[in-house]
Amino acid sequence: MVSLAKTTMQNMWNYGYKIESKEITKDNNSWYVIKAYMDLPTSDEDRAFGLMLYKSFKSRTDILNKVDVSEDAQIVTPPDGTEY
Repeated sequence: MVSLAKTTMQNMWNYGYKIESKEITKDNNSWYVIKAYMDLPTSDEDRAFGLMLYKSFKSRTDILNKVDVSEDAQIVTPPDGTEY
């Protein structure tokens, strides 16, 4: 399983993907069938940009995971009659 996960991760970073969609309608319902497939290898510039984005979001989620949410936190409820 580790080998499969590693290969999948490498393919996500090393190749671009194209998406094809096809609309299907039956009776009064319609939906899309989406197919993703590997395209050309990504450039070093795109790979570096993707890694920079990943690291910036990863550090933010780490910070959010460390936020102290205690039971005595004040819960704010909107006043009655507030429309959204």
